[in-house]
This record gives sequence, structure tokens and C-alpha cells, in this order.
Amino acid sequence: MKYDVLIIGAGIAGLYTALSLPSNLKVLVLSKDEINNCNTYRAQGGIACVWDEDDDFEIHMEDSLKAGNGKNNKKMLEIMVSEGPKNIQNLIDYGVDFDKNERGYDLTLEGGHTKRRILHYKDTTGKRVIEVLAQNAFKKNNIEIHERAMAVDITKCRNGFLTTVLDENEESMYIESDFTVIASGGIGRLYKYTTNASIASGDGITLASKAGAKLKHMDLIQFHPTGLYENSGDRFLISESVRGEGGILRNNKKEAFMHLYHEMADLAPRDVVSKSMLKEMKNSNSNYLYLDVTAKPKEYLKNRFPHIYKSCKNRKLSMEKDFIPVSPCQHYFMGGIEVDEFGSTTVENLYATGECACTEVHGNNRLASNSLLEALVFSKRVAKSIGGKHSRLGNKDKKSNTKVEARIHDDYDLKGLSYTEKKHLELSEIESLKNKVREIMQNSFFVNFNIDYAEKNIEAINELKSELNLYKNNNKNFYELVSLAEVSNIILKEKLKNARVSN
Repeated sequence: MKYDVLIIGAGIAGLYTALSLPSNLKVLVLSKDEINNCNTYRAQGGIACVWDEDDDFEIHMEDSLKAGNGKNNKKMLEIMVSEGPKNIQNLIDYGVDFDKNERGYDLTLEGGHTKRRILHYKDTTGKRVIEVLAQNAFKKNNIEIHERAMAVDITKCRNGFLTTVLDENEESMYIESDFTVIASGGIGRLYKYTTNASIASGDGITLASKAGAKLKHMDLIQFHPTGLYENSGDRFLISESVRGEGGILRNNKKEAFMHLYHEMADLAPRDVVSKSMLKEMKNSNSNYLYLDVTAKPKEYLKNRFPHIYKSCKNRKLSMEKDFIPVSPCQHYFMGGIEVDEFGSTTVENLYATGECACTEVHGNNRLASNSLLEALVFSKRVAKSIGGKHSRLGNKDKKSNTKVEARIHDDYDLKGLSYTEKKHLELSEIESLKNKVREIMQNSFFVNFNIDYAEKNIEAINELKSELNLYKNNNKNFYELVSLAEVSNIILKEKLKNARVSN
């Protein structure tokens, strides 16, 4: 199958890129699972943007720089902040109906922000954005969306790319494209405890790396302070906006403590809050602390945070009278595939956008609600770049790669060994090995970095990487395991290198 543009990922970055491309381009969007199984869909708080006349771009940049410890790329940050409003307006025009009050849009406050600038839809902003973008994309004649389709290899060819995809039946299909955009999301499933969707196993980063693209800042991982504490690894997020609307963190003595650690107290940047919480948890030998929002009336909480309220209620917690048990968990990835201001990677005509891309706008720590803004701004730029390149390309070099495709059908082998020589991993073995990787990542690098543990266990990741070359599995679970091993190895190597330099 031949397309002008292949987009790997159907979150806000993938769908917005597709909708922003010229309508004369034939576009295929791959969603690894159903469209609603992505990190965007889980985003609660909203989208940060300078919208009120009391706010301005310089203040938003200053807040972002403070949160990022001044390590942000100022050029990229200025692009994101200044181009934010027009992209928000595009979302509104598509049909995203952000909450309003008597003054206009109901702008909320979150950690690290000095102004109210977060537009939101209840506490399910990401869900609403995906619903609206998907509805618009499905109406477009030039856009096809394949759900439950996972890209497992990208090969650079003379005329573009040939991408190997496992469809919903885990049968291989081959997609030709002039341009390929990786918008595959984050890496949360490298961890035991994460807010991320089940698809977030870093596949796109692995694909880009194997295709020759450079990666950057792979050790920059953000941990959210307030994941609802429970036994499962899939942590329900208690949005930053709950603290923005008056929620207070309390230790196991039920005492407020964040004022002891930072001048912004409970609204300090996420890295500060997470580290402070771990100190308090260690002092009390506890696995969790509390979030107190009992000062707010029941009806306010039900109307402002309906999703969180219902989720707490399902766990026998009443926000208006119970303290909510919370603990830090993996949430976001600031590193990823190296890109320029138009989302171009170091491989010609290969682009990356969204969480898998490293634009450097966040520095060492992302400011709350800047992630969806980043995805919008740079996805729009990706589409603009591709549109310009395609118009200049014309019919030049548009012959099909059918010879390459035929060869791959005959003897395609991702691992470089004869297919018949390889062994087969059972699903239970794959899940066990995934959990092994997660255990190593959780104990090596969770908020703080345990250099001794990482040094002792990185060899186990290296051995797993080598061992996986011996297996012939051609299913999604196996390729997720390959990605987990690949990405965790890169992260720990970079973190160890930087830690040794610091020491």
C-alpha cells in the first residue's frame, strides 16, 4: 500500500498532524490499539496557553524555564508559547468546547504556573480532544485510520520509506510512504508504576533509532506527584489542577508539609513535589501520603472534577470528606527523538512529534499542561514542512518500492538470523521478561537515581537484548518487549554516564 504520509500514532500529535496536512495528500494513521488507548485520552488537567489579557508570552516562558531548571531550548520554547493561541483556536474551531465561566474561558491554575492559563474540559480534557479530532479525521476523504496496527520496522528506501506493520490479526503488511511521522507517545510502560496507557512502551523511539535517527536527553523522565495509591501498576492520575484549586498535600501525621520545601508550596514544580514527597514517605516509613481537598464542597468537586470524583467513589473514597492516598509515579518523557523546529529528525523525510520527540522545550522538568501545547504547535509545523516538501517533490522519484517489498515478503527478518534457526517465546515468558525490565527501571531510576543498583543490573538488560535476537516471535507483545529492553538500556546508560560526570 502506498501513501504520501504515514503517521505512527493516533494521539493528539498524530491526529492533529493528519488534519493539518494539505487535503490533496493521501495519509494513513496507525493506532497501535483503539484510538482511545493513548496518553492524550488520559490527560485530565488541560492545555496551558496565554489566553487572558493579564498574562503574556514572557511570563509563560519564565514559568517554563523555572520548572525546567533553565535547561529549556529558548528558541523552541518561544515558538511553542507564541504559536500556542492560534493552535488552541484551531482546536476550538474543530469543536473542542473548553469550559467557560461568566468571564469567558475558565482558566485554571496548576503547579509552577504564576498565572491562570490552563484551558480545560471538566477533568477529561484529553478525552474530549481525542473525540473531536478523531471525528474530524474520520470525515476526511484523504485520511485513513487503521486501529490495532503496530509498526515494527521502518526501512529507508530511495523513494521514501517501507514500514512493516502488524495488523489487528498480527499479520504483516507493508506500507510505502514518501514521508513518515512518528507520533507514538511515551515510555511509561518501562515502569512498574505509571499513569501511561498500555501502548506507551517506547516503540516509536526504537523504530527511529534503528532507522538511523539520533536520540537526545534520554535520561529526562518526569514523575507525577499524585498518582492514586493502589496495588496495581496502572496508576490513576489525580490531576495537578486539584492542587491548583486548593488541594493540600499532607504527610502521615496529616500535616501540610510542602511549604517547608518550596516557596510555591503545593504548587511547586513536579520534580520538587515528587522528591519532597519521597522524603516525607521515608521519614514515616510509608508507601503513600495524602491529598486533602475536603475544604471544597461536594457539588463543586462533582462538577469541576467529575471523572476524578467518580473514580475515587468507585474506590470507596469521597473527595469532600476523605484524604486521598497518593504517591509519585512515572508520568512523562522529556527526552526522545532529536528534532528541529519543524519536527525533522536526522533522517531525511522522517519526522517526530509529541511525547516521543525531544524538542527541548521542557528542559529538565516539564511545566504542567505544556505537553499538549507542545504536541499541537510542533505537529502543525511538521504538517507545514511536509506540505512544502511534497509540493516541491511533484512526481519526481515517485516510483513504487515493489521490488523491495517483494524481497521483504520472501525473506524479511528483523533480527539478522535465519528464521528457522530461532526459538519461540511463550506469552507468559514475554510478560515475565517485561516485568523484569520494569523492576530494574523502578529500582534504578524512580524520581531519584540509584547508581549502585543501576550499575549492578544494567548488564541484565544487555543480556536480555542479546537473548531476544534468538527468538522468532512475530507478535506485538514480543516487539513491545524488544522496545522495552532497547529503550531502558539507552536510558540507564545515559543516566549512568551523566551521574558519573556529576559525581
